[in-house]
Amino acid sequence: RIAGAPPSVADDIFALGRTLAMLVADDAELMAIAAKAQAVTEGDRYQTVAALIADLDRWRAHLPVRAMPQGWRYRASKFIGRHRRSVMAAGVALTLIAGASLVATRSYVLAEQASARSTQRLQEVRQLARYLLFDLHDDLAREPGTLKKRIEIATVAARYLNQLREAKD
Repeated sequence: RIAGAPPSVADDIFALGRTLAMLVADDAELMAIAAKAQAVTEGDRYQTVAALIADLDRWRAHLPVRAMPQGWRYRASKFIGRHRRSVMAAGVALTLIAGASLVATRSYVLAEQASARSTQRLQEVRQLARYLLFDLHDDLAREPGTLKKRIEIATVAARYLNQLREAKD
């Protein structure tokens, strides 16, 4: 218009942007809409009044407005603003799932450690039984009058080994 061009829709959009800027001062998104409507270059403005109104409708619906930079943080904040309860519920659910996973993992590790200790004890008892049944038995076999003690050692060792086998099954 300053250069003498005839009136156009771009002039009307500029005027609407000026009016909007006078009405709002605290809302960054509305100020961005007003700034886009008042852009110096016509190509940077909204192309139609409908496009300006569409951005205002998006602002009212708490959707990302096209006049704002479309970074992921801005879009995420708009999404969270629209779905606050759902996002909070999802956060709580994820926290509970993570907690349950930690408890399950810890329980699994403790069970594996207990199993390893149990296997180690079983090996120790087997070694003791081998000693009693073979090494000590053979040593006592060379001594006269130890038959009764050898039978007792074999009976006790066999009973313990049977108890261990039954406990393991």
